[in-house]
Amino acid sequence: KEIGAGDLLKPDDISSKSVPRADFAESGFTADDQAGRSGLVGAMLRRALRPGDIIKSSDVLRTGDRGFLSMALSPGMRAVTISVDSTTGTPGLIWPGDYVDLILTQGVGGQQAGVISSGRSISSEIVLSNVRVIAIDRHLVHGTDNSKDSSGQQYGHTATLEVSPDDAERIYVASGLGRLSLVVRAARDGIMSTSSR
Repeated sequence: KEIGAGDLLKPDDISSKSVPRADFAESGFTADDQAGRSGLVGAMLRRALRPGDIIKSSDVLRTGDRGFLSMALSPGMRAVTISVDSTTGTPGLIWPGDYVDLILTQGVGGQQAGVISSGRSISSEIVLSNVRVIAIDRHLVHGTDNSKDSSGQQYGHTATLEVSPDDAERIYVASGLGRLSLVVRAARDGIMSTSSR
């Protein structure tokens, strides 16, 4: 399908096909690179691709490459990292490349949302809408189970979001007022034109 420059490749963005040996050599990939599509999942496109285009090594910037995060950001945007847990971050369901709404939950009268006792009033509001997720913890690729550490224990996460400088300020103010949660947007909202299915 058509994919825009700056998008992160997901598994269903890529397919395989037979090509002449000369085209394969020109791609810049080795046979090991082409052994499976997993090596390209999570890579950022340097240029827009149309259905059927051959992906060359010069077309992508992989997560281990220096400058990947700054290159993944749109011009004028900033990367902001917030703390999320197994409830607010929905581990395993939100991936880099997804678009989310950011919701602030806080107690009425200034009580912190995380320590509100029974009977106290709370309120929620959408702080930002249609925000692109850049990374979950240190993972900038789709498909990693971030819900557990190496010992199998649940642990807290961070989510890195792409926002404007003004929105970055709003996020840091909101983080001091209560608990921030991520809500996934529908891919068919008509907003994510480069990721529509």
